[in-house]
Amino acid sequence: MKKEQKRYKEKGYSHFGKFTVECPTCKKNATVSHEYSYNNSVITCAHCSYQRTTEDFIFYKAIVNINCPNCGKTIHQERGKLKEKPKKYLVTCPECSISLTIKPRTEKYILTGKVQGIKHDPIFGFPLWYQSDIRGNLFWGYNREHLLEIQAYVESELRERHWKYGMSMVERLPQFIKDSKNREIIVKTIDYLLKK
Repeated sequence: MKKEQKRYKEKGYSHFGKFTVECPTCKKNATVSHEYSYNNSVITCAHCSYQRTTEDFIFYKAIVNINCPNCGKTIHQERGKLKEKPKKYLVTCPECSISLTIKPRTEKYILTGKVQGIKHDPIFGFPLWYQSDIRGNLFWGYNREHLLEIQAYVESELRERHWKYGMSMVERLPQFIKDSKNREIIVKTIDYLLKK
């Protein structure tokens, strides 16, 4: 009897509504979730009860870039990590020392603690829980469902592609994951990560 080949049928991005990350407090796994928009996101840790919303990470930067009305010297100042949007800002000219109160330009941003060389969630910038090094390449998954989807693709011998709406998950996979010589190590890595 002929052995049935493993088949992979491409799916959409249903597993991107939540991200499993490292909790900034207890360093165990936590969940970042959102509905429809990143503006109403929340991080929740079941281990230490840490919970924050997008609002907790929103800050403002005040930016002043003017010419001094007294001496003409450029006054450029920036101040970040402001919880409130500043209406007025006190600046001092570096040349003539005149002080001015002006309305600054402001930028709203989400404060993240991103670290170079690892993968983070796209909302708050917390390190993803599921990531590892495979032969000098960073391997990661957003959550269990994402890892299982990658595993199904890597283990399959027949691959059906039906996704018609932009780039599929498979098209976005780095080449080292698609390379058949890495199949065994990728499956072992996924098994290890799923047991974390």
